[in-house]
Amino acid sequence: MPLPEKPKKLDHSQLQKLTEMHKNYYDQNERKDFEKARRFFSGNFWSGAAQATETRSSLLASKNIIYAIGDTAISSLLGPNPQCAAVPRNPAAMKMAPHINGLMEYLFDTNRMRRRSAIAMTDAVLCSRGVFKTSWSKAEDRPLVRALNPSSVFFDLSVRDSDDIRYWLEATAIPWSEFKKRVEAGRYDIPISDVTPDRYPRWMSPDGDLNDASKTLSMSKWVTVWEYYDRTNGKVC
Repeated sequence: MPLPEKPKKLDHSQLQKLTEMHKNYYDQNERKDFEKARRFFSGNFWSGAAQATETRSSLLASKNIIYAIGDTAISSLLGPNPQCAAVPRNPAAMKMAPHINGLMEYLFDTNRMRRRSAIAMTDAVLCSRGVFKTSWSKAEDRPLVRALNPSSVFFDLSVRDSDDIRYWLEATAIPWSEFKKRVEAGRYDIPISDVTPDRYPRWMSPDGDLNDASKTLSMSKWVTVWEYYDRTNGKVC
């Protein structure tokens, strides 16, 4: 029996429709819940004029419960100093185990995995998923691990198991000056004249709003770049 052919690579119009579909799904089904949970967790749900005492007290209790759930999850599941250890499967591997352990501990320390794991676990409690992204640094000659914002990461909605995900989409806001440098360096195959910079996307802000600290982002021009990771064909667009 012949093996099934791999799905063909999506063209520009298909990728645009795919990103719009995921963005619309997020706006209609997840965004409100994500932002509400984050505001409760950080204590920023109420803003502006003071609310009625009775209503305010009841909702403040909900806010404290959400924080307690997240804090308990981190302290119970993560621990103060997470570590990893190699499990050798043969005599040759047993000799290399100390070297592998040293390498993994070095990578854990340089990537500050305790802090990043706490961020991802908080995201998992508040947004139902935490996402790590690992890339390779040529300058430092080591893998880099980042905890991504779940609001800007989308994946194949037709699967029930993470191992079956066929593609990932990541939205990244890049400063206009940096974007032009990347185009000039050949990283993006698009004419500069076809791109119009804009303010920092509000929907990519952690709590859905631009607070005093993040309002400075709007003083610069930004470009939202979508990266498409095709796991089936091993391609990045």
